[in-house]
Parts: sequence; structure tokens; C-alpha cells
Amino acid sequence: MIDFSRCQLHRFARLMSTLSGNNDPTEYFDLGRMIEFAWQEYSDNQLTRINEQGKDLIDADGLTYESKCITFRNKGQNAARGVIVANGYGTPSLDRFTPADYYLFTDYRKKKIAWVSSDQLYRIKVVGTTITASADPHPDQFLNLPVVTPLQRNFFEDKHTFTMRYISEM
Repeated sequence: MIDFSRCQLHRFARLMSTLSGNNDPTEYFDLGRMIEFAWQEYSDNQLTRINEQGKDLIDADGLTYESKCITFRNKGQNAARGVIVANGYGTPSLDRFTPADYYLFTDYRKKKIAWVSSDQLYRIKVVGTTITASADPHPDQFLNLPVVTPLQRNFFEDKHTFTMRYISEM
């Protein structure tokens, strides 16, 4: 497993300060992909993005990690409920489901990140064309993100501006 103390958590916190104001559900795919790239960039060369089914990242020991953008739920705002752990490629089957070794849960709205091992997943079930699971990270599995001054940038606005400028230049 990676050494989270080597991760550049201040950069994660700065990145998350730019992720407010998303009202477009089609943006969640790009948001999740960006967080995967951030894990690779901010992990001090401990993680490499592989983007395989159910496994986004891998470490030098071959352990796999799935990065999920979620909303922590329950009264304590620390539970992962009904998280999609396998997207619908064909007919989902629990018999064919191979979980990642670890899950990295990022709640960019609450600016919280937690990790769990696959052993901590429970209530694993097929829901439509996906497989979902729940997890309860322990308090020491939450990463201590520093408080940062929010940047005066917004990822969604920057992306929209870039897209419109790119289209108009064609």
C-alpha cells in the first residue's frame, strides 16, 4: 500500500477548492478522471494510472486502487453508501466481480478523502447495470487535508471556456 504521508495533500486541497458549482451531470466522468490523474501526480510517483475496468491506479507492488468521487453520507458524514464499484460492461455479475485492492473515496464538495481496503466493502450487489457497495472508513483512514485559501479559478468554468474557444477557432 502507498505511503499517504508522501502524497501532496496541500495540492489536493487546492485542486478541490476549484471544483465548486458543477450543475451538469455530464461533468462527473471528467471530474472522476481528473481526480485519477491527480492521484498519479500528487502521489510522489507511488501511483500510475492504468484505467482498467474497476481499477484506476496501480502501485509499484502491483496493488490496485479504484478512485471514486462520492458524497460521504450518514450523520457523521463519513460513510460511503451505494458507491458504484463496477460500471455496467455487459451484464454485471458478482461471480465475475474482482474488486481493486484499495478504494480511494474523494468527496470534493466536503473536501474529504478516505481510503479503504476491499475487505471493508459490504452490501455488494448488482443494481441495474452496475455493481455497488458500501464502506465505513475508520477515522484514521481519512487523510488530513490542510486548510487552503481557495483559488480564484473554477475547473468547470475553465473547461467550458476552453471548449467554447476551441470550437470557435475551428
